[in-house]
Amino acid sequence: MKKSVSAAIVLIFFVSVVVIAAASYQVDIANKEINQVAADQLTRQSENNVKNEKPKNTVKSAEEKSTAEKKSGDKKEKVLSKPAEQKKVVKEPDKQKADVNYKRATTTTVNRGTSRLSDEVYWLARIIHAEAEAEPFVGKVAVGNVILNRVNSSKFPNTIYGVIFDKQYGRTQFSPVIDGRIYNTPGDESIKAAKAALKGYRPVGSALYFLNPKKSQNFWIVKNRKYMTTIGKHDFYY
Repeated sequence: MKKSVSAAIVLIFFVSVVVIAAASYQVDIANKEINQVAADQLTRQSENNVKNEKPKNTVKSAEEKSTAEKKSGDKKEKVLSKPAEQKKVVKEPDKQKADVNYKRATTTTVNRGTSRLSDEVYWLARIIHAEAEAEPFVGKVAVGNVILNRVNSSKFPNTIYGVIFDKQYGRTQFSPVIDGRIYNTPGDESIKAAKAALKGYRPVGSALYFLNPKKSQNFWIVKNRKYMTTIGKHDFYY
């Protein structure tokens, strides 16, 4: 009797273990299937998200590209259409060119009535610079004053050029014409003095002659003209 009961208990225990093991196995299979289904769903969702996601606009559309190229073309066209600026180079005329200009001045510059200011300043500034470079400003204007008085006198040529290169009685009137200093480039103050004289500044009034008594070798002026005043190193006569 006792053996039968023990055998029954062992059998029941064995059956219980088998049932529990089988149940545990079924649970494992079910969990794997659930995990697999979940993984498949995640995969499909990820694929759908990738398909539905709009690509980044890393490449410009054809329309935007065309617009950009058009704007770039317009800019290039504007740059190309702008005329290049030319630098003006003013060269100091040499003696031969100056001689040509002198001849032109005698025919185109008539200071009694008509004038070309650029020619007037050009010649007047040079004789002022050559004769009175070291003189004070008023002394420079005084030399210009004398030149213009001669232009306006019937006793002398009627142009600044003509007065400067005048050979009255066979003698050149101004020493810078003889030694070539007349071709030197005038300084700013000589140019200003020339303009001042042309505008009517007359520090020596109607004087027609001047000389530096310490440098002059011809004193015809002293003997034949009336003394007016001295400015700097120049004596002025009328």
